[in-house]
Amino acid sequence: MLKTLAVRNVRGVVSADVALSEQVTLIVGQMGAGKTSIAAGVEYALTGNCAWTAADGKGFAGLLRNGSAGAAIEVETEFGSVLRTISAKQASLAVGDRSGKEAQAVLDAALPARDILAAMLRSDGLTGLPAKGQQDLLFQLAGGEVNGQWFAERLTADEAAAVEIQLSTRLRGSALADHLYDAAYAMRTEANRTLKTAQAQLQAANDAGSPAHGNSTRIGNDLNAARTELATVTERLGGARATIAAHERATQRVNATEATLGERRKQVETLGEQPEVMGREELLALLDELATKEEATASHKEQHDQARAERDALCKQVASFKALSGCVLSGVDCPLSSADREKAVAAADKQVKRLTEQMAAAETEREQTDTEADALRVRCQAVGDAQVKFEHWQERQTLLTASVADAEQAAAAALVDYQDCGTVSLADLEHKSETVKGRITSMELDLRTAQGAEQAAGRRAALESDVAAATQRADLLDSLVKKLSPDGLPAQAMRETVGAVLAGINEVLAEVSEFVLHAEPGKEFSLLVDTPKGRVLVAGLSEGETLLFGAAVQVALARLTGFGFIIVDRTNVLDGEHRRALVGMLLDSGVQALVLATPSNGSRPVAEGLSVYELVDGKAVAVGEEAEGDADTGQGHRQSNLGGAARDEEARHDGNAD
Repeated sequence: MLKTLAVRNVRGVVSADVALSEQVTLIVGQMGAGKTSIAAGVEYALTGNCAWTAADGKGFAGLLRNGSAGAAIEVETEFGSVLRTISAKQASLAVGDRSGKEAQAVLDAALPARDILAAMLRSDGLTGLPAKGQQDLLFQLAGGEVNGQWFAERLTADEAAAVEIQLSTRLRGSALADHLYDAAYAMRTEANRTLKTAQAQLQAANDAGSPAHGNSTRIGNDLNAARTELATVTERLGGARATIAAHERATQRVNATEATLGERRKQVETLGEQPEVMGREELLALLDELATKEEATASHKEQHDQARAERDALCKQVASFKALSGCVLSGVDCPLSSADREKAVAAADKQVKRLTEQMAAAETEREQTDTEADALRVRCQAVGDAQVKFEHWQERQTLLTASVADAEQAAAAALVDYQDCGTVSLADLEHKSETVKGRITSMELDLRTAQGAEQAAGRRAALESDVAAATQRADLLDSLVKKLSPDGLPAQAMRETVGAVLAGINEVLAEVSEFVLHAEPGKEFSLLVDTPKGRVLVAGLSEGETLLFGAAVQVALARLTGFGFIIVDRTNVLDGEHRRALVGMLLDSGVQALVLATPSNGSRPVAEGLSVYELVDGKAVAVGEEAEGDADTGQGHRQSNLGGAARDEEARHDGNAD
C-alpha cells in the first residue's frame, strides 16, 4: 500500500502532494492539467520507466517540465520512501537510506516483476499489448511453472536430448516455448537438409553403377609376395654392388701399398754406409788424457801464481829495506854495515830474479799444456759429432727398416684381400629386378581397382546408413517441432498454468460487467472476451468496454501479486452507469486505486473511502467534503460522477501537456 505521493516539475505538473486513500484517490482536472503526468511519474518512480521513456529508462529528460532544471517524484510506501530525482543528464534512485544498486535491489524484492507492475499502473497494461506480450504476461502471472523441467517431462528421452541445451536455460513460459520451438525448427531444417544431401549422394552412388568387384585380399597377398621377392633381389644387388666396390677398393689398396713399399726401399738405399765411430776404450783414453792435460794446466797456473805472489812480496820488502837510510829505531845504531846492507839487497834481488824465472817457466808450461788440452778438446768434439751422426743414422735405419716391414705386411694383406674379393656379374640380377618391378606395378593397378570397387560398395553402405540415420533424426525433430508448435505443448502449458490467472480476472470482471475472458492458445495466441453481443477479441471491445475490462484486469493483477495498488486513467470514456459500477468495484475491491478523470459538469464526487484532488495550474489541491455528490445504493455500489462524454486524451502537443 502507498501512503503519500509528491511530484515536482514533471511535465505539466509544478507540484502535487497527495495523501493517498486506502481505497480510491481521485485526481480531477481539465485536459492538459497534468493528470497523466502524475500517473507517469508514479510509474517511473516504481519501475524506472514510463510511456515517455525508453524501456530501459533512457530518455528520462523528457519528464522535465519546460524551463525546469530538475524534477522529483517521491512515493511513501510500507517498505520506505521511494525517491526519483531527474536532471537533464542524470537520474538517481533512493529507497530510504539506500541508493543506487542497493535501492534497486529493495524495489526488486518488494515489488512485482516490472512487466506485471507496469500492467497494474496502466489501464491498457494488458489490453494494449500485442498478443505475444499478453501471452508472456499471463505466463509470468502464473508463477513461472512452465520451465525446462515442465517441457522435459512431456517429451520423450530422445526429444529431450535433442534440445537438452535449450531446456537448461533460465527462460520460462512463452519465451522458453518460443526458444525451444525455434531451436527445434532450425534443427529440423538442418536435419532435412542433411537428409536430402545424403539421399542425393546415395542416388549419385547408385547411378554410378557397381564396378567389377575384385579380390583385393588375394591381390594384396600376391603383391606382398612380389615386394618380398623384390626386396630379396634388391638385397642381392646391393651385395653384388658391395662386392664390386670392395674389389675396386682392394685393387686400389694393393697398388697403394706396393707404391709405399717401393718408396720405403728407396729411402733405405739413400741412407748410405754406416759412419765411422771411435771405440769406447779409445774414447775413454782420450778423455783421460784431456783430463790429465787440464790438471797439468791448472797445476802450472797455480805454480805461476804462487811464484808471483812470493816475488811481489819480496820486491815490496826490498823496496822498503832500500828506503831505510839508517836504523829504524831512534837512538839505536844499525847493527849492519853498508856492505852488509848491499849484500842483503843483492841477495834479495837474486831471489826476485829466480822467482821471476820460475814464473816464466810455469807460464810457458801452462801455455803448452793448455794448447795440448785445446787440441784434445777439438778431438773430443769431433768424436762426439761422429757419435751423434752415427746414432742418427742408426735411428733412421731402424725406422726405415720397420717401415719397410710394415709396408711389406700391408702389401701382403692387401693382396690377400684382393684375392678374397672375387668378381660378380650384375646383369642377371638387374634384369630380374626390373621384371619383378613390372609385376608389382601391374598388381598395384589391379589392387587399386579392386579396392575402388570395395570402397564404392562400402560408401553405398555408409550412405544408406547415413540416409537411415538422417531419416530417423528428421522424423524425431519433425515430431518435436509438432509438439513444440503453438498448438502443442505451449497450448497445453497455457491451459495448465494460466487457469488461475483467468479465473481471478473473470471473478473481478463479474463484479462490474458481463465479460468473461478466455485465452485461446495456438499458432496465433489470442485473448477473447464473452460479451452480451458474443465472443470477440480484446481488440474488438469498445472504448468503454476496454477501460472496464482493463481496470478489472488491473484489480485482478493487484490481488494475484499481493501488491494492492493500481492507476486507472481516462475514465471519462464510460457512461454514468458504468462509471458508478467502476468506482463501486474499486471501492469494494480491497485494492488501493489512483483514478484520474476529467469532470464535465463541475461537480466533485463524494463517497466513503474516496479522496479527491483537483489539478489547477499544475498544482494538486485537496477537495473538501462540501463538494457536490450523492450515493447510489440501488446496486450496492457507491455513486461517483467521473465526467462527461469527452475522452481525456491528455493532449501532448506542447511536450508538457498530458
